[in-house]
Amino acid sequence: MELVDGTTLQERLEVGPLPVRTACQICAQVARALQFAHDHGVVHRDIKPGNLMLRRTATTSTPRHGRRSPISASRARPAPAR
Repeated sequence: MELVDGTTLQERLEVGPLPVRTACQICAQVARALQFAHDHGVVHRDIKPGNLMLRRTATTSTPRHGRRSPISASRARPAPAR
């Protein structure tokens, strides 16, 4: 697991609300990371602010620990064409 220089989203939210633009950017980054994992057969079942790291470089990281499980063939769906 990589060492992330930053704080969790939970810790950041305890300081106060995020600006709307920043919150939207974080949501988009998390969505892309989850789509990547899903495309590779992994479901991260414990996404919450305490499991999302905010790097000091303004990017997010979803640590590999937490509740993850492979997608069974019956539940897997192909990614939509782009």
